Amino acid sequence: MSGLRQRTAATAPSRLQDARTAADTALDPVRAALLREARADADRVVGAARCDAAAVLDAARARAAAVLAAATAAGKADGAARAARAQARARRERHAAVLAARTAAYAELRAQVRAAVRELPRWCPDLRDRLAARARAVLGPEAVLTATPDGGVLAELPGRRLELSLDALADLAVDGLGAEAELLWRP
Repeated sequence: MSGLRQRTAATAPSRLQDARTAADTALDPVRAALLREARADADRVVGAARCDAAAVLDAARARAAAVLAAATAAGKADGAARAARAQARARRERHAAVLAARTAAYAELRAQVRAAVRELPRWCPDLRDRLAARARAVLGPEAVLTATPDGGVLAELPGRRLELSLDALADLAVDGLGAEAELLWRP
């Protein structure tokens, strides 16, 4: 029997291999069907992933466009606001320069009128007497008169005072110009 065992043992692997080959051959259509199904599933998953990726990219592009549009609008609004502030500042500076020039012109006018009025005593030697007569006419004969250094008169009564100094008269003349003084600096 030992020979039979040897033969059986030698033929057993060959039969087993034949059975495997037959089973493999029988399973080939099943394997092919499973492989086709797996590939179809994989294609569907990849297709869905591509669609999802495209949708995500489209949404991201739309958000980027919206952010860019909002930033552009905000930039334009900010630029317009800055320009408006710059224009307002320029208007204020121009106005301040005009006012400063008018103030300087008015001060120069006042100084020139004062200088001209101080020259009056040369041309009118009785000017102080005339101013004293005017002070007495306004306050009465009991008014106390004092000569001012510029050639004018200061008249006082208890509770009343009248200054007829030459500088005060010059200032009254300039102040009396009122709105007409603006003609000095208008073109």
